[in-house]
Amino acid sequence: MTDRPFQFGGIDQSPDPATVQQAVTTIAARDPLFNLDTFLAEAQQAFWLVGQAHARCKPELCAGVLALALAERERATIEKDCRDGEGSSPEDGDAETGRLVSIASDASHDTIVVHFNSTWRPVGGRGKADRRVQNWCFQRPASAQTTEAAAAGEHCRNCGALLSESAGGTCRYCGTPIAAGAGWRIIRVDEVPAQDAASAVATMQSIVSAMAAAGRLQQATTTAPTTAASTPSGTGWGFARVMRIIRALFIVAVILAGLGLYTVYSTGSVHHAAAKVFPAIRHPRLRGPLDLSGTFTLQHLVATQVPPTLQSGGTCDQAAQRTAWDFKTKLPDGSTFHIQMALPPGTGAPGVYKRPQLSLEANAANKSRSESWSDTSGSTAVLTVQAGGGGDLQFANLPVSETGAPALSGHLTWTCALF
Repeated sequence: MTDRPFQFGGIDQSPDPATVQQAVTTIAARDPLFNLDTFLAEAQQAFWLVGQAHARCKPELCAGVLALALAERERATIEKDCRDGEGSSPEDGDAETGRLVSIASDASHDTIVVHFNSTWRPVGGRGKADRRVQNWCFQRPASAQTTEAAAAGEHCRNCGALLSESAGGTCRYCGTPIAAGAGWRIIRVDEVPAQDAASAVATMQSIVSAMAAAGRLQQATTTAPTTAASTPSGTGWGFARVMRIIRALFIVAVILAGLGLYTVYSTGSVHHAAAKVFPAIRHPRLRGPLDLSGTFTLQHLVATQVPPTLQSGGTCDQAAQRTAWDFKTKLPDGSTFHIQMALPPGTGAPGVYKRPQLSLEANAANKSRSESWSDTSGSTAVLTVQAGGGGDLQFANLPVSETGAPALSGHLTWTCALF
């Protein structure tokens, strides 16, 4: 493969279905386990690993999914950014934007290009976000074979994660190859043209659509039979007409108020677009990896703080002054898991806190059952609150409500970024 820049016409270009099918057929003829959907899942995992490497200042997390030269450059970039306090990472869900741009196979290599649309924000919550629209080029030797999913209970030799949860080739949590020569590697990342205002346009379209709906409602109201209440032409507005206008204006006001509340307090693309115009609505978001052991053993879950009701505004420095936190994550079976910690009122500040000053409880629930854990005299817990809003919680021997079940231990780290 040459080093010539990619020549794509823009991010809206889609691959030709016939060309894709032909390439997939060619690859599958010598690699029967190859599946395009599985590959795209692996590509999204690779993007997530690169983001985690930047967010946690651990370049080794993504070394396994990068070609050697690119891995060396990425390590240097991460180490420099973290040393200078300029680290940034993509947002939640950015990995899911990955979509196929092209796929090709020749006698020496299989090559697939995947498009990602992401927003990288400073890890410490300070500074300007960087919108990135990129094509990531994945490549492997033509002789490579997709590995079968690991047997249930088999763990990664590097990080200990269950390999049965990983796509073929690499561990989804640390990028370590599952089998020699099986994994894809990112060999190049290219910037591509983009319209930075796409999200803002979507927001405006939502507002315009709502106003149009209100306008149609007003028109339906004004054209309804009103013979008894109508005012003869030329004699004035009339009470009925004035009331219809007031009703229509009220409907528009309610719709716009609802859109405004959704824009401020939501966590999706609408909020991001509006925050570019109204920075004051940005608020701190605390997020990081969670490992659990004991009652169940799970690694590299992604836990996000449940924001206070109607949270709007704030900084990461203010987040460091909190005295209560509630982090939520999803377990592999779909259950919701919460871990909550609290300090006495008025004690919030960066520092190290332990039991009994620190209280800790957790709960997990699905549609039919729930379990809970809470600290006792036999539990240990250490909370470190950092000045930039980040933190670290390590706890052990948290008893479960169900008698005789193993206690719960774990480790949660998080960073703060303005969202």
